[in-house]
Amino acid sequence: MRDDMHKGHLAQADAHIARSLPLIAKQQALIERLERDGFDTCEAQRLLALFEDALELMRAHSELILRAPHLGTLGSRRSGDDAHARSRFAAASSTTLAGGGRLRSSTVVGIK
Repeated sequence: MRDDMHKGHLAQADAHIARSLPLIAKQQALIERLERDGFDTCEAQRLLALFEDALELMRAHSELILRAPHLGTLGSRRSGDDAHARSRFAAASSTTLAGGGRLRSSTVVGIK
């Protein structure tokens, strides 16, 4: 049962990553087109930075799932590897964005 839950969480995390890659590519292409046509790309670039930060969070979450399959969720059991994975996830979860905004893990967790 727990192994199935772990595989399900990992599959969902990987699906989120897979869905984000075309969005990032599309945003990059849009920025190139806007620049080529002489338009301001500031907001489009800020959105791209948000997408990329979210991708970093998703990858950190996937790594956490891979490194700590026995946890199921972020529980209280810790080993050296688990603590390392958690600290990387926590660091990615509070990324400071351009313009002073903050991207929190809740941004990524809410993706379905």
